[in-house]
Amino acid sequence: MLTCPSCGATGHDDEPLPPGQGGPSHKTPPPGYAFERRGNWSRRPVRKCLTCGQGFTVPRFIGRTKTLDEREWKEHSEWWEKREVAERTAFDPLDEVREMLRRSKGEE
Repeated sequence: MLTCPSCGATGHDDEPLPPGQGGPSHKTPPPGYAFERRGNWSRRPVRKCLTCGQGFTVPRFIGRTKTLDEREWKEHSEWWEKREVAERTAFDPLDEVREMLRRSKGEE
């Protein structure tokens, strides 16, 4: 169970969707789902509170959470968005093969 250091919301961060099938923001989270996993910052897991929107790091072992300051959260959020876009628009090697086949058939 996690607690947001900013607003005090409590819950867990279990993914509501299987890995590789969209982010947790795309579906209504199950009861108790309060935090979205957001990669790592300085080798510590980052969570986004779905109540207040604040980002914070989670200790790997027992310890306190740490709120990311405004600059860190902005920088991490920008990295996360770029990563999400890159994953959604990832290069498919078969696209090149399909294009070559299409051209060989004389299609434009």
